[in-house]
Amino acid sequence: MPIRTTPGSSSRCPCPRHPASSSSSLPERWASPPPSRARSKPSCGPRTLIGARPGCSSSSNGTRCWGPEPACPLQSVPLDRVRSPREPRRNPRKRRRMIDRVPVITRDALASILVFALALAACGEQPAPLDARNHLGFWDAVRTLDLGVAEELATTVDERLFLEGLGVLLSGQSAQALESFCALAKTTGDEAVRRHAVTLASGLFRQAAVFGGKRDVDAFLDCIGIPMLLATRETEGDGTRTPAERNTEEGLRHLSEALGALMRDSLPADVLSFPDGPNAVALKRAKNGLPVVPVTVNGKTFDFLLDTGFSYSAVSASVARACGVSAWIKGRIPIEGSTGGTVSGQFGIVKQLSIGELGIENHTVLIIDDGDLTIADMALDGVLGWPVFHGLAVEIDPVLARVTFGRSNGPDGGLRNLYWIGEPIVRLAARDGSPLLFQLDTGLDVTFLSAGLLTRLGLEDIEGRRDTRSGLGGSLDVDALLVPELRLHAGDTQLDFTQLSAYERMGKQDFVRYDGCLGADVTHAGRVLVDFPAGRFEITVPDED
Repeated sequence: MPIRTTPGSSSRCPCPRHPASSSSSLPERWASPPPSRARSKPSCGPRTLIGARPGCSSSSNGTRCWGPEPACPLQSVPLDRVRSPREPRRNPRKRRRMIDRVPVITRDALASILVFALALAACGEQPAPLDARNHLGFWDAVRTLDLGVAEELATTVDERLFLEGLGVLLSGQSAQALESFCALAKTTGDEAVRRHAVTLASGLFRQAAVFGGKRDVDAFLDCIGIPMLLATRETEGDGTRTPAERNTEEGLRHLSEALGALMRDSLPADVLSFPDGPNAVALKRAKNGLPVVPVTVNGKTFDFLLDTGFSYSAVSASVARACGVSAWIKGRIPIEGSTGGTVSGQFGIVKQLSIGELGIENHTVLIIDDGDLTIADMALDGVLGWPVFHGLAVEIDPVLARVTFGRSNGPDGGLRNLYWIGEPIVRLAARDGSPLLFQLDTGLDVTFLSAGLLTRLGLEDIEGRRDTRSGLGGSLDVDALLVPELRLHAGDTQLDFTQLSAYERMGKQDFVRYDGCLGADVTHAGRVLVDFPAGRFEITVPDED
């Protein structure tokens, strides 16, 4: 998919419908997302074009804007041009009594009213807002992270406790959220609360194990338990079971054994050593455009895929043998890929993994057979998965062809738009400012949408086609709907997509209901920052001379 960018002041929409305007104003409470009806409208800020043509539209009939209407500026009217209405001569006493009963309209108030009326007259028809989600109840609102609506729909103490834990998780406090969900799963009598608490707690438990550090695994398994994990996997979804779910019992038992051993043993956590200055490595591209970087494993260098959507880092079996990385548990762990297929592997520890001058000691990896560690028939040496992104600030710069791995400054008090709830989640905005939830998966070559979003956008008579989706876990032929063009907003940056596919089934979804998935195509469009400790996802459009 060709990608072009229009940065800076020249990125303003060239037509009279979109004059230069100030930066967009997005909903303010990302850490505790607002109800879907609370909206603001992004303006024509810096744009990133991901598609065939630049400009407002790809219409053959000339310039046609399909983005947001700019907010109509209030025209200033000098006060000396606003005259007070002529007052009839009246008895002063009678006039005083009338003033006591009738509100006084001051000159300033009258001026404001007239200015507002002029502004309304100047404004044309504004774009219709995105249809609000029609929530079926409390859990539907929760799974779309409409916490404001969910709070209104909560009817029990346990539901409110679940919301509190989810708010803690959205703020980036994973350890506290794990304790909260574990305690709630053990004490609640509400089956739905327990099931969803187990889902989130098990994901947080896996994360805690992979990122190192010891926890009370016995207390966790006593709280959650393998039977409950099995029951959770069996009862979720629409009844269709993936290969991973068909192998649930064996896989979960091996996973529990592996993670339990990791937690109980005196295995040290990841130890990161940062260089004094910036740490940048060359950005390479696989044949399908996926981002690849050089990584040194125990002294030997290989090319690893940058994959935010993969829950673990991984190495191929041949790389593991060449670098002396051995499995420390016999059982194989089935992992569901982005296309719904599975790969399996064994946990190992890389004593020294280096990315440029950044060193990571004792990094947990999944050792996967060479034939399974492929994407679109392309063999991979290894994968830098979410465990690497989790603790760092990673910047992908397609213009300078480099990736910078650095120390995050952590939360800065700003609004978060990047979360982790079993998967990394980015909060974007529709053209009218309505919040949207997208997975962040740089292991997929292109961005795609959920078919449910098309309904909310009011898109009808969409052409269908047959797509092949590829990822770890194999390829999948699926029916798709073709969206000719769509504008999204990531902060102040506009993302203009063309030829997007929308699917009825998004692939793996554990808890959150997504509007789509951001793929690796966005890493071609501008400088992408993924800073999870700070909760920041940014796309910066490069300047043009």
